[in-house]
Amino acid sequence: MKRIKLIPKKAYLGIIVLFVQSVSIHSDTISLKNGKVLNNVKSIIEKSSVKVKYENGKIENIPKSDIKSLKVLSVKWKPDAPANPGDQGPSVEELAKEADEEAERVAEASVKGSEFTPRPEEDEINPWGNFGLGLIPGYSGLYRTEDTKTAISFSVLESIAFLYAYDLYSVKPVKFGYGGLESGAAVAIGSSISPNQGSAGSFLTFFGIYNAETYIGFEGGLSGRTVVSPALPESSLRALSTRRNTAYGVLGFLLLTDGIISYFSADAWNEGTFGGESSPDFVRPTTPWSRTLRSMFLPGWGQVYGGDKWKGYSWMVGGIGLLGNIGAKEASVIAARTAYQKNPSIGGVFLTSLPNNLNLVVANSISEPAYQKLQTAVQQRNLAWSLYGVFWALNLVDAYFFSGKESTEQQVTILPKFDYQPVAQIGNAITWEQYLELQCNIQF
Repeated sequence: MKRIKLIPKKAYLGIIVLFVQSVSIHSDTISLKNGKVLNNVKSIIEKSSVKVKYENGKIENIPKSDIKSLKVLSVKWKPDAPANPGDQGPSVEELAKEADEEAERVAEASVKGSEFTPRPEEDEINPWGNFGLGLIPGYSGLYRTEDTKTAISFSVLESIAFLYAYDLYSVKPVKFGYGGLESGAAVAIGSSISPNQGSAGSFLTFFGIYNAETYIGFEGGLSGRTVVSPALPESSLRALSTRRNTAYGVLGFLLLTDGIISYFSADAWNEGTFGGESSPDFVRPTTPWSRTLRSMFLPGWGQVYGGDKWKGYSWMVGGIGLLGNIGAKEASVIAARTAYQKNPSIGGVFLTSLPNNLNLVVANSISEPAYQKLQTAVQQRNLAWSLYGVFWALNLVDAYFFSGKESTEQQVTILPKFDYQPVAQIGNAITWEQYLELQCNIQF
């Protein structure tokens, strides 16, 4: 967004003439529900009321519930006459400052439209209630704010994600017979022999004890399709857990995004309806710390508060996506740790018999595959947290330095961008990966 282009100094002389020669030709007009009309006033629309300033300096706060309509126009009040005949009137600088303030007031008041009609109290929507409706799969709080197209999009996506998640939640195990034999232990038995007279030797005979395990796959509880291909039970359960966590993460991401957008939509709905001409170049004046503190709580909130709404929503969606990724990685760590604890080691019991000696040897070693999977899961989880930390820190930098009215002249924007593209193909199988980019745009 660009800063409001105020009137250049060369035009101040013309402004002075207008201020001196004109009485209020155009001004704000406020129509009250009791039939009274307020003309020649300056108004500022606030959360629950409208602040009205009269030409004589009087200021009045009128509740929105008492207002029928409001039309914003640039007000040109007649400058105050000098108290004494010898005194000078307002200086050029004072008139210029007043013109700047009036231009900014009109721009702020008509940022959504110059004609404003307050929302009746009985039609207002509780933002937190609308947030809760957005968390219902297949429904959206945007239906209540009449944003039907976006609401239908969320309903379709959430319904698909919910059915897929329930399909994985209600899976049915299917046994596919016996697979390869897995070694469980080994017994070594030795005996002494005398192959040649006057000498002794030994040999060991090994008998392997194996556990035959059934191959198991899983079919969806709703669709009946194979969701996990047949494999050893441990591998099948791990694959099922990964698919479930991914499905739950996608569903949670959609619902949380729907809830947040429904909250802001209800907040905007309660303001009322706007028409007439709008001033899209206005950026709300905010302080860097007011934006930073909000983005510290929720990435993107400070940018939205500062007027950079689309950029702020991009940060919000990016933060929610990264938190979903963290949740999936945490679930993978839990699954890998559970698998490692169930089968922490491999080894065996060995009974050796040598001349005049009988030994019982217990061999135990770390299960490398399970341990490596746990280590890999922990590393990926730590990487996910590190990525979110960098994302969160850059979000604070953008909220403090590159958002809001005072930073718009720098023309610097940090914007998250997501991409989902194939990275490899083996036969008919294609591997897809999701990428997160942070674009920094600088305009000279």
